[in-house]
Amino acid sequence: MMLSRLAPYIKSHLPIPIDLMIEAFNTAACARDDSEYRHAAEEIMSEAGVYLHPLELSWFISARGTDDEALEAIRHRKAYLTRAASLIPVLLSFFDVKDSGSLESVLRRIDDFCRDFPAIKATPHEKRARKEIATGLQRVLRAVSDLAVRLDELGHHLDIEFNHHKTANARVPELDRFGDSFEPFLADLKRLSVVTEIVLYRERVGSSGFIVTDNRPKFQAVECIYQISLWQNAPAFVTTPGSDFATACSLLYEIASSEYDVGLAGAINRFAKSASRKEILEEEQSFRWDNSDEGMRAYETDNFAAVKERTAKLKSEFTFWEEIVESRDWDVFSRRELLERRADVLERLQRTLLENGPHLVWGSQMMRAHGPAFEDLEEMHNRLVKAEIALGRSRRLARNA
Repeated sequence: MMLSRLAPYIKSHLPIPIDLMIEAFNTAACARDDSEYRHAAEEIMSEAGVYLHPLELSWFISARGTDDEALEAIRHRKAYLTRAASLIPVLLSFFDVKDSGSLESVLRRIDDFCRDFPAIKATPHEKRARKEIATGLQRVLRAVSDLAVRLDELGHHLDIEFNHHKTANARVPELDRFGDSFEPFLADLKRLSVVTEIVLYRERVGSSGFIVTDNRPKFQAVECIYQISLWQNAPAFVTTPGSDFATACSLLYEIASSEYDVGLAGAINRFAKSASRKEILEEEQSFRWDNSDEGMRAYETDNFAAVKERTAKLKSEFTFWEEIVESRDWDVFSRRELLERRADVLERLQRTLLENGPHLVWGSQMMRAHGPAFEDLEEMHNRLVKAEIALGRSRRLARNA
């Protein structure tokens, strides 16, 4: 058990041997045995099989990135794992880690933050990033709309050759379906304009719009420690400088950045008032209720609990589509597409309301017949490893030719 192996170091605050530190982080970050991937990576590049994050192993082995990128990933993770070997014992002592499962969750969250740290620092400010994305999508919208208009006018010069080309590429004899390829392409191009408008609208109304990474590393360090503190019930969240919470934040920041004794009081105060803290707290409270004895009893007693949850989400989604349809005067094509989205949600809502019970509640009720499917997945995973190794060799030979 990893917790029992780390416990003496957590108790004494003595540095953890680097090999044990690497093993602990790699085990926590990997959902399955990745020894075959690590062996293959080590044969390609020294230390790749040791230091690359599990999410980077497939990327590296199949040569989807360059060797220079891999070397930088190795250098970065090696550096913060080396710092972690000295600082993690003190940091973990602030958390009430009672089992190996909790330990893996904590180490996985710390690893994610440290691994993302350079990208977080390099990211533009959130407001600037959102503005740049909106500007870029407006350009996409104009370009796609203009292209769709041009193809409406001139597409008859292209459609026959386009259809032949698609058929040849697919190696499928579809000549009896003449004209079946260009028109759907043109419709999809117009739909891309509609989808862009939807994403821009979601961003304006604050409904899951752009995917933007915040560029405030200190703020995100505080957020990381706060999430862990909720999972582990320690340390208590306070804004007092020098508290256990503040010290834990500084230690995490040092592991990720190598900057010693950085003050995070300002970031802690900003986080205390932020929407992020409220959202994280609400998610944790909901999770605890769902997994509490009382919550489980309520869920088991009400056989339609899952249906009610799905119904509430679909009603909210239906309201969104009603609002976007009425938000402006849409052209005929766009309005029809939006009404189709609304109709799709309405149909799903009606089907949900008409569902009959009883319903499966817990995973333990899954049929044993599903077992062979999981065995097939394992076999597919093994075949994928071999395929990625072969693909990587081919790409590297081509690069060196």
